[in-house]
Amino acid sequence: MCISRIPFDDLSAYFGRTVEDLKTETYLRLEALTEQMKQEKAKESQKRNAKDKEFQRIVKKYFTMWDFLRKWWTKEEIILAVSRHARVADLVSEVEIRQNALCPYPKGEYITTRMGSLPRYTKNGEELVNREHTRCDVYRIPNQYQASVHGRIILDLLYGRYPELKAFDFKAYGWYGYEREDYEIYPANKIYTPFAALMDGDIEAIKERNRSYAKSYNHGEYTILATVERLGSEEAKHYFDVIAGLHREKREEPK
Repeated sequence: MCISRIPFDDLSAYFGRTVEDLKTETYLRLEALTEQMKQEKAKESQKRNAKDKEFQRIVKKYFTMWDFLRKWWTKEEIILAVSRHARVADLVSEVEIRQNALCPYPKGEYITTRMGSLPRYTKNGEELVNREHTRCDVYRIPNQYQASVHGRIILDLLYGRYPELKAFDFKAYGWYGYEREDYEIYPANKIYTPFAALMDGDIEAIKERNRSYAKSYNHGEYTILATVERLGSEEAKHYFDVIAGLHREKREEPK
């Protein structure tokens, strides 16, 4: 029993119980209380982020999927979904640039000036071990690893709007500035699904994407024959029927 891992002081403050009282609980119960506390604190933090004006500003400016997702969701919906899956540190990072040098980042936002550490290179372009310590301007830019949280945010929004789609167990990955028609997600049924086609209820566009891929790849599970069979299967028919059902009633565009 690793009783030392239980944060008794935090549990005491959160649940309003004395440490002595908490120690009368079983270890499994203490673990459950600890997990409950963590989850509830996380939800409260998410709510605060969603209401925080600076967080909202950063999402609008630096969340790289913002313009893409605005076709289908309101500003409030997107900010709330982002708050559930990303911190400010997931959205932006800071870079140091030599003081008064031109910032090379289009969305770079000046924060402060401080002593920094810049890399030094040989004439051949090899980085030296010893860095240069000099005054630097610090800029906020989109985090280069931000795409790692995109999939969770996309599926949060998608399942929130269409809970029926959760049954298809989609996988979603980072968005890297695709055209609207190019970004796609992947249900377990192996039918490549352009996101815009899914959201617009364009089943023929989904089918054509798979036929086109089969013609160019034509290997393994994605040969032309296998793709034709997959698109004509009962599983695919059910998938397309569900998508069609989501779009029978015209929905208003988000304002």
